[in-house]
Amino acid sequence: GSSGRFEDYLIEEVVPFIECKHRIQPGRESHILSGYSGGGLPAMSLGIRYKHHFSVVTSVAAPLNLRYQCCSG
Repeated sequence: GSSGRFEDYLIEEVVPFIECKHRIQPGRESHILSGYSGGGLPAMSLGIRYKHHFSVVTSVAAPLNLRYQCCSG
């Protein structure tokens, strides 16, 4: 889909940039992903798809419909 390019950008460029520019530990156990309202579904979707990058995924007040998501990755 069209969101794949944004997902690639986020995972391949934004996460490494943040690790480089800020004093955080690299690795899954140091990363969380959170979304609020309209960002909640994309956060959950990314968290499921890239579970090897994020140890915690949260969603606040999101209109989630997960019955079509594959939880096994």
